[in-house]
Amino acid sequence: NYLPRQIKYQGQLMDERGRWLNGKKRVTFSIYESERRGQALWNETQLVNFTNGAFQVILGAINSINLSEAKPYYLGIQLESRQGLVPRQMLISEVHIGSQGRSIGSTEDLTADDLMLLKLLKKL
Repeated sequence: NYLPRQIKYQGQLMDERGRWLNGKKRVTFSIYESERRGQALWNETQLVNFTNGAFQVILGAINSINLSEAKPYYLGIQLESRQGLVPRQMLISEVHIGSQGRSIGSTEDLTADDLMLLKLLKKL
C-alpha cells in the first residue's frame, strides 16, 4: 500500500464564530484524489473529543485505509452535518530511516522495515 492502513492525525478546529470546539462531536474523515472535487476513495466517521479545539484520532481505526497508487491524496474533514472543509489537506508520505538503516515508527499496523509516516500540511 502507498498509504498505511492507519494514520495518526491531530488538528485544531474552530466553529463558525471563531471559537475553539469543546466536547464530543461526530467527524467524518475522507480521502480524495483532488483538493476540491471528486468522490471520496475512503471515509469513516468517528466520535471525536475536542479540548480547546485540539483533537487526535487514528484514521483507519474503524475502516482500514487501502490505497495503493503512488499519487497525491487529500484529507477531507466534515464536522457533524456541516459542509466539509475546503481546501482539503494534502497527505504526504515519507519513509523515516533509523540509525541502523531500518525504518522506524509507532503504528502497530506496519513493520519497522517498511513504515510509511504521513505528514499533513496545514494550509492557512
